[in-house]
Amino acid sequence: MTTCLACLVIVLATGSFGGAARQKPRGHLLYFGSHQPAEGEIETLGEFPTPEDFYEIYVSTRIPVKFRQVLTSRNMPAMGLWTDQYFNTTFPREIMYAEYGKKEDMDNSYRYYRMEDFLYDYTFKDIYMFQDIPKSMKGNVSVPFCLRCAFERTLQRVILWMSSGGIQTVFHKDVFDSLYCLLDGNKDFFLVDSVRLSGFWGLLHVDQKHGNLVNPDISQSELVEKRHWNEAGGYSEVNVEEVDMFRFPEFQSLPWWKSSLAPGDCIYIPKAWYHHTRSEEHRTLALSYRFLRPPYFNVSGCPRVQSIEKIRNLTTVTLLTDLETRRMDMLQMFEGLDEVLLTDIEGMIHRNKAQDADYIRFFRLADKNRDRVLSWEELYNFDIKTAMTVAKSLFRVEKRVKEKPSYKVHISFNNPQIEKMYQYVHSGHDEL
Repeated sequence: MTTCLACLVIVLATGSFGGAARQKPRGHLLYFGSHQPAEGEIETLGEFPTPEDFYEIYVSTRIPVKFRQVLTSRNMPAMGLWTDQYFNTTFPREIMYAEYGKKEDMDNSYRYYRMEDFLYDYTFKDIYMFQDIPKSMKGNVSVPFCLRCAFERTLQRVILWMSSGGIQTVFHKDVFDSLYCLLDGNKDFFLVDSVRLSGFWGLLHVDQKHGNLVNPDISQSELVEKRHWNEAGGYSEVNVEEVDMFRFPEFQSLPWWKSSLAPGDCIYIPKAWYHHTRSEEHRTLALSYRFLRPPYFNVSGCPRVQSIEKIRNLTTVTLLTDLETRRMDMLQMFEGLDEVLLTDIEGMIHRNKAQDADYIRFFRLADKNRDRVLSWEELYNFDIKTAMTVAKSLFRVEKRVKEKPSYKVHISFNNPQIEKMYQYVHSGHDEL
């Protein structure tokens, strides 16, 4: 009897009746990226490229790139100027959005602060700021040299991030291209390409124990989004601090890239690249420029050399409205064309016969001079409201979710005066 009990204890301890114990996968319950070394650091440049080169080399090809020490107080007034003391004396009553939980959780609640109250709370409370740059602060924020020319037409948002450090985001992807610039603090980026194909040998160790071989031609988006992916929010439910490789077995085969930012650095993250970020335990201040890839890049008038005397700040740039965002989304179908001919439209009709009437109505609406050719001047200036009425199917865009989805969210205010100020500031403005 004693011998049988001893055998039972051994079997239970090994977790197997005659078989080998369940082997713990690489990276199991460890920080994201522990499953295998990074592919390397993403490319790093010591200066901003020209807008044309930025578009041709990186944006059009969806390749991330880091720019080291490109921001100074000369080309970015906010650099060094935006201290807590400066904020407190210059913008004390500016209304700012803050979210609870430095470890990002899409269920986190949020509130609106006056700047002076946020500065008092953020050093000891578990909160951080996530705010579109207010009009009063735009004079301190310049347009980075690589985002001049055609990019100024497609710039959609500029967001201010601020915390006392220790920020950690979920593993997610964005619906816009982004240039993230760090003004203070340090930040690590973990990036995964959604398009690159994973090779056969990278997947074999995942499925070998099941006796199955997987198709090597599988995109990384299929791996990341196969299990526990929140489609509405665009993020994975994986715990980046302790990745459960049994719950997310596909993560064992993910090639990933790393980049670390210091004050004055910027990083370009292409649309749909998955990424997770974390910052160290001290003040972090950053700007995120969200933009759509220009459907047409006109190089005429683009500067070839960065000039301090010709720095442009945000007060000179008109950000995309919701309607203009829809225009730019729709115009992506014409990317790469110098002009749109009637034969181009006929080709699109051939591939999308159900939309033939909408293509024709749109062409007639946009062709102002009736020359049967759509110039980019005409494409950038047709009546968007009318076009969305007569050619509805061409303006179907993916459902956009607020940057901070409010599944279990509530808004709270310090006092009724702040609520009144918030309502005044936001009255008459469309939500993003």
